[in-house]
Amino acid sequence: MDSAQFNGKRESVYRLEVEKALYSAAEVISSTIVTAALPNDAVGCLDLWELENKITRSLTEAVNSINEVAPALGEDLSFEIKRRRSFLVNDLVNLFVECLKDAYGQSVEVDRRSARRILIKLSNARNKDFIKKEFKSTVYDVLRYLLGK
Repeated sequence: MDSAQFNGKRESVYRLEVEKALYSAAEVISSTIVTAALPNDAVGCLDLWELENKITRSLTEAVNSINEVAPALGEDLSFEIKRRRSFLVNDLVNLFVECLKDAYGQSVEVDRRSARRILIKLSNARNKDFIKKEFKSTVYDVLRYLLGK
């Protein structure tokens, strides 16, 4: 096996590991937000402080996983997360609310009276699995954007 083939295979393994780390983080982050916002009853509450802690933990795990195979990419992601930390959770929550409104339309009520707590009420909450899948894809796209890919 020549050096170019070996480097190409190694590069594809790195990319696969990076994609797995991003996908895993997207799955955890989206699940965290969806579970808090869409409990079994019709009213959910998003506590942004709590979400920020959980999301930061998931992002740190993703950075650590990426650092194992591609330290430069891990540093890039870590830098972008730190740079956007103050509004990253708010942006993810806003994306989730938009996803809900796209899916359920007028049956979604969002109460933002408090700066750090958001109440979400769904009048007609059917097929939540669609939202989970759609939002996971959205979070994955955000993470890829942060990585610059």
